[in-house]
Amino acid sequence: MKTILTPGQDPRMILAAKALFREGYAPASDGAADLVLCPPGWKEDKLADAAGQVLPGGILTAGSVTPSLAARCAARGIRAIGLLEDPAYRAANALATGEGTLADAIRLFPRVLAGERVLVLGYGACGSEIARLFAAAGCRVSVWSHPASLDRAARAGFPPAKAAELPQMALTVNTVPDPDFMPVLIGGLSPGSRFFQVASGPVPGEQALIDRGVVCYALPGLPGKYAPESEAKAILAVLRPALAAAPG
Repeated sequence: MKTILTPGQDPRMILAAKALFREGYAPASDGAADLVLCPPGWKEDKLADAAGQVLPGGILTAGSVTPSLAARCAARGIRAIGLLEDPAYRAANALATGEGTLADAIRLFPRVLAGERVLVLGYGACGSEIARLFAAAGCRVSVWSHPASLDRAARAGFPPAKAAELPQMALTVNTVPDPDFMPVLIGGLSPGSRFFQVASGPVPGEQALIDRGVVCYALPGLPGKYAPESEAKAILAVLRPALAAAPG
């Protein structure tokens, strides 16, 4: 009988595991398993440790699979699957991230959101969904990103933010793991404004933002928090072909 581990106890991975338990898989009992379900936000150091828990011929899930992680897994005779490399999962994850970000904004913001200025950092899959959903909620959304992304954002109706406009932003949402434009932003955001870190990792320049009076929130794992059932379904859609092809 094949076994599953869910390190980190992410709700979406737990639900995916429960679905597979109903299909004949079993929980691992000795710290090693045929399938190790790591959440998409995990960094490579944690994924490398998790790879050591995968039995030969087994599967490790990750957000994206770097060449070094792929090589590590190949050397162990296991396979790493990058969930975010699948277009359908990437879209589902972005939608769940956008809805979760809006839900947390409603919960944490001290005023009605409609009419407020919102700055979205990055305009990839998650950034574009966040911009769309906040605009639908009545916010005035601007985008700060690289030129190619800014062109796409402008075509969708979201103008590029100018440095002179930064003090007007009531909420800034960062979707970029390692933004190189934080020094400009830190100097422009107003005291009392909110900064949401949606990308994985710590808030970039957090102490400088706090010193300026910006209220910071790290919001990891929003899809697992707000849409675990939808996420589990999308994860299983990526995994099932690989599971069917796995030996044994």
